[in-house]
Amino acid sequence: MNNRIITGFAVLLFALWVLLQAVPKAIYYHSSDVLADVQVKITEIETRRSGKHDSHDVYVDYEYDGKTYEHIKLDYYHSGMYVGDTIVVRINPYKPGTVITSQTPQMLIGVFLAFLGGRNLWNASKQTAD
Repeated sequence: MNNRIITGFAVLLFALWVLLQAVPKAIYYHSSDVLADVQVKITEIETRRSGKHDSHDVYVDYEYDGKTYEHIKLDYYHSGMYVGDTIVVRINPYKPGTVITSQTPQMLIGVFLAFLGGRNLWNASKQTAD
């Protein structure tokens, strides 16, 4: 019974995270008329190694409304990014030094995998309790 409570609590916390973080960000990115599309050039990709996993910071340069913005950090990375590539991101015209990226595909994959893992954990806890 103890495993069921812990698993249920973990699933509840995850659902709250999705409702409070992931869903509003995706809705804002895809439905906002305020945001402007801007082509940016990837100027640097920093790689940090820690154990078995690497983490990456991606920096871009772009011009918006006659002003140049340099070394602006993106909030995501994927293995298909290379220095010199040009990608399209969205910015808030009132804060043009801040890039808003959509991680909707990555987010949905993460939600799906977390759901599968949570379901398997729930089933395992039910079998243990029986």
